[in-house]
Amino acid sequence: MKTAQEYFNSGLANEESQQFESAIFDYTEAIKLDVNNADYYNHRGIAMAQIYKNEDAILDFNKSINLRPDDESFYFNRGIAKSDLKDFQSAILDFDKALNYKSDFTKSYHLRGLAKYNLKDYNGAIEDFDSAIELDNSDVEFYYDRGLAKFEIKLYEDAIKDFTTTIRLFYNFPEVYTKRGIAKVNIQDFEGAIEDFTQAIEVHEENKPSIEDFEDDITAFEKAIERHNKEDAENYYNRGYAEIKVKKYSRAISSFDKVIELDPNEVYSYIFRAEAERGLGFLEGAISDLNKAIEIDPENKFALYNKEIALTELSILDDEMTELNRAVELYPDNGDVYINRGCRKFELLDYKGAITDFNKAIEIKPNNTLAYINRCNAKYYLNDYEGSLADINFAINLNPNESSAYHSRAITKIELGDIEGAITDSTKAIEIDSEFCLAYINRGNINFQLQKYKEAIADYTKAIELDPTDAGGGYKRRSEAKRKISDVEGAELDEKKSSELWKKYKIEILKDSNGKHYVVDRKTNRVLGVK
Repeated sequence: MKTAQEYFNSGLANEESQQFESAIFDYTEAIKLDVNNADYYNHRGIAMAQIYKNEDAILDFNKSINLRPDDESFYFNRGIAKSDLKDFQSAILDFDKALNYKSDFTKSYHLRGLAKYNLKDYNGAIEDFDSAIELDNSDVEFYYDRGLAKFEIKLYEDAIKDFTTTIRLFYNFPEVYTKRGIAKVNIQDFEGAIEDFTQAIEVHEENKPSIEDFEDDITAFEKAIERHNKEDAENYYNRGYAEIKVKKYSRAISSFDKVIELDPNEVYSYIFRAEAERGLGFLEGAISDLNKAIEIDPENKFALYNKEIALTELSILDDEMTELNRAVELYPDNGDVYINRGCRKFELLDYKGAITDFNKAIEIKPNNTLAYINRCNAKYYLNDYEGSLADINFAINLNPNESSAYHSRAITKIELGDIEGAITDSTKAIEIDSEFCLAYINRGNINFQLQKYKEAIADYTKAIELDPTDAGGGYKRRSEAKRKISDVEGAELDEKKSSELWKKYKIEILKDSNGKHYVVDRKTNRVLGVK
């Protein structure tokens, strides 16, 4: 015949090995032999809670408290069971009681904070998370939960700091990257948000469920995969939205492609993909996507409105191209009309068609510098870097004082691995035109790549002086360089300024000191064309 203590010890062993039903049996047998032992009820309550019998658990914790009312752990455990039943007000009272008996009870602060969070008392939750962190600054959950509470009251920058600490303490946590990314979207730091959503996708993929995790339980595995795909779709969706905001339209389309693959009926994925397609001039594709969105949700006002805009834009573009084609028919020996049509095709991402027109312009006038520069850019976007370099070399031979040519050659040389040559060309572009903002940005990028952070900061600073709209992204890039030299305060100020300016300005065409206009790809800071 076992003693009560022996049953209790057996229950502890079963509890530790997560054999909770067996543990409950053992604790019950112990209680039969000793009805006044508070620990027996407490541990049976813990085991009951583990198998979601929270009402029974609370009865056991009540008995423990009656037997030993000054034990903080009993109130704490009852508070957990009440929280699981979503009785948060009562749970808070139990955590209060636990803290009355043990004022440095770290987990009581944390769980009381969570109960307040669930009651939307976010400020009260933050106070409790502060107390928990004061007592233990190494627990990742405390920072993450405080970040969530700060997020809810729109303290996005403070939330980002807590999420960043969470990542430092435990990086393999996809949800925190997602939440930090959303916080960054809310402060207009879209580039930072894109990085976070990408990281969330990568970490999430590392944690993808496998059938082995579910001991061949197919139903549970399928549900886990369904949840995983839903979370994946949310990250791709958020990333696509941020990519649109910084005009990375091609990448945005890829992100929304993935969302649609995972969830073909997500109507706003079609709407946003259409917006990205419009940004690239793919109006037929945009209209097709908006039609699909309307098919899914016939009353969606955004899809209906955007479709009307896209149809109008398509009509205008057809008229423009008709006019350019007409100009070529009327003036077939004028190289400039081919350059104009080639530039329009380039803007529509018809790089091969653009090259055909630039070829014709060169055929008519073999020494046409602009034709070579524009053909160089078209070849670059077709990944023909050698051909791009040959064209830009020829353009420089024709006109060694064209700053945009050196800038384009610098970017081409980066792709070919000639970093020193790229530095030299960026510097030459600046010598020719000391107000060529993008040349400073590009040279700053190269210096950053070479870990010459102070030189990079100097270049970004000059670019910012020249372009108060920050079209080249000088503030954002300078913030990254400042972080590399541990100037955290300066980096945060630059990030804030970048967010403000990118929200305010939408500049795509820059003008140099000589009045010449450059069409710029803000993603790469490459000059797409000269007008």
